[in-house]
Amino acid sequence: MMKHFLLLTLLTLSARPAGAQQPTATPSASHDQAVERLLEVSDVEGAMQKGMQQMMDMQVEQTPMFASMRDIMEEFYATHLTWDRMKPEVVRIYTDAFTEAEIRELTAFYQTELGRKGMERMPEIMARSAEVSQRLVQAHLPELAQKVMTRIQEDPEAMRRAMEEAQRMMQAVQPSQP
Repeated sequence: MMKHFLLLTLLTLSARPAGAQQPTATPSASHDQAVERLLEVSDVEGAMQKGMQQMMDMQVEQTPMFASMRDIMEEFYATHLTWDRMKPEVVRIYTDAFTEAEIRELTAFYQTELGRKGMERMPEIMARSAEVSQRLVQAHLPELAQKVMTRIQEDPEAMRRAMEEAQRMMQAVQPSQP
């Protein structure tokens, strides 16, 4: 039963974020350039790298078995979550969220002392916020496990559907065999 609970948890964690928006119309070249300048001024690339390191530190601290696998995680992230791969999508996220004029205002703000301080401290703030979230969830995992088990007992078909979905997800991420 715990195996089933872990699979359901995996499904939950891999789901698309509820607030994720679909891209809007293609932004202008000047809008893209304004975002690229904002990303440069606010050092989003550096913040992303710091955030990844802090996330891995937190995972190792909270789950010591990850310590022996840290090199694998670092190599994986260095290969698949590079700034070159992420930047075009991050630019698009910003152009979807802000007008070009708003981007220029944000750029001006991040060039101020307070703006730089905010960006410098953001990875720590995000890491600490993630720790709080994780701690709150972990404190109530027995309650979640009990509710999942109750659902499985009341509706065995729910478990079958969840297992089928987990299998589809695993097949989707496994490399195809030649």
